[in-house]
Amino acid sequence: MGIVKLSKSGHQVQFIADNGEIYTVSAILMMKTINEHKAGNFVVLTRLPVNVSPDRFPKSPVWTGTEVKHVEKASQDGLSKKGREERKNTKQFEDKAVW
Repeated sequence: MGIVKLSKSGHQVQFIADNGEIYTVSAILMMKTINEHKAGNFVVLTRLPVNVSPDRFPKSPVWTGTEVKHVEKASQDGLSKKGREERKNTKQFEDKAVW
């Protein structure tokens, strides 16, 4: 399973799986679905191209009657400040004269 969080801008609801995959949907679409203003009974999530470190968020608890051990947050992944800066500073496509 995973966790559900609201994006920093508040425009997306993000579903983060225990393995670090991030799925997202519009917050407005999710509210319309919850409030039954949308036809249909499912929402298609969009997978983001970056993952987060699997230990950034606590793992989903398993209903066994025992407490799940939580791992400390990771410092470098797709949602971290360092990860965003690395993606921003990557070399972009350069147009070179071929002829």
